[in-house]
Amino acid sequence: MKKAILSASALAMLLGCTFGVMTAWGQNNGAKASKNANIALIDMAEVFKKYEKFAVLRDGLKAEIEKTDLEAQQRGKEITGLQAQMKEVKPGSPDFIEMESQLAQLTTEFETFRKVKQRDFLRQEAALYHTIYLEVTEWVGKYAEHYEYTMVLRFNREELATDDPQQLIQGMNRQVVYFRANDDITDQVITLLNKQYEKEVNPPARKK
Repeated sequence: MKKAILSASALAMLLGCTFGVMTAWGQNNGAKASKNANIALIDMAEVFKKYEKFAVLRDGLKAEIEKTDLEAQQRGKEITGLQAQMKEVKPGSPDFIEMESQLAQLTTEFETFRKVKQRDFLRQEAALYHTIYLEVTEWVGKYAEHYEYTMVLRFNREELATDDPQQLIQGMNRQVVYFRANDDITDQVITLLNKQYEKEVNPPARKK
């Protein structure tokens, strides 16, 4: 019984301290975090989704991939066409042997082309994500310094999908269970990034 009383007293003290801290936090109007409300949250997936520069660079890479796919399709048609011609030629004949050699060369070139391009695009994609990530974290740091956040954590702000059991379970495993809307700096960072990108694309005219 004595242990239970001590535990209850300790709990009361803990709740009292917690209430005191929550009262000290007050309301964060999004302009400046109070001294104790120093943790912000950001949905990085949303940032990548709405950062205009990332969309432009990704579309450029996508266009290159589509161009390469067309070239690969053309090479594939050459191989298919040659295979069709070989069916009309007597196996073992000089023409067949020549076509067979040509087919082997085309096939080797096609596989080399495919592997090189695939590796190249993977590197470009990785470089793209790396570049954008560094830019995002740079502006997150600037925002955090300005509004006195000492830590910014990643989180997913999408609502839980209740119609899909698997997604629901994944959503319930999120690290962030509760947050205040004003501690979500996702939209603010997106705005800063897009404004900066607008300046890069359309720099202000120099005064004469």
